Amino acid sequence: MHTGIVYGPVRVGVEVLESAPHAEAFPEWEVIEEADLEVTTELVVMTLTGELAEGLRVTPQLLPARYRLRAHARGRDANWDMDVSEPSEDYWLQVWPGTGKSSFAQLEKKDLVWSDGDESTAKDSMPDPAADATPPPLRSTSWKPPIRSAI
Repeated sequence: MHTGIVYGPVRVGVEVLESAPHAEAFPEWEVIEEADLEVTTELVVMTLTGELAEGLRVTPQLLPARYRLRAHARGRDANWDMDVSEPSEDYWLQVWPGTGKSSFAQLEKKDLVWSDGDESTAKDSMPDPAADATPPPLRSTSWKPPIRSAI
């Protein structure tokens, strides 16, 4: 899932579940997508410059395994393609043990960003959601943030 903003803070909530949540859509969320996530090491929160975000941890920590991830988003249209200093987008991530083969599902899509022509570009630029989600090792300081960030 991509953000609507180019750069700036967003609000993110994470819920770790023992089993799949109800399939009902929540009307307050504009986008709901699901994909698989392979966890091989400790999950960490990183800044756009590739540094660990101080004081933020994924709790409870997930053991190495395959998980299902449902991502909810709202507010992506508000400041499309802009730099912001205050959060204008919300994300809610639900994670539970995965079963079966890898798949991607878009359960809800009511906002305008990443639609039509943008969507094919976004899907082509996204890594395989079931691939290893281990963050890459830190490299030189010449790294530049992407034009748009993805979840």
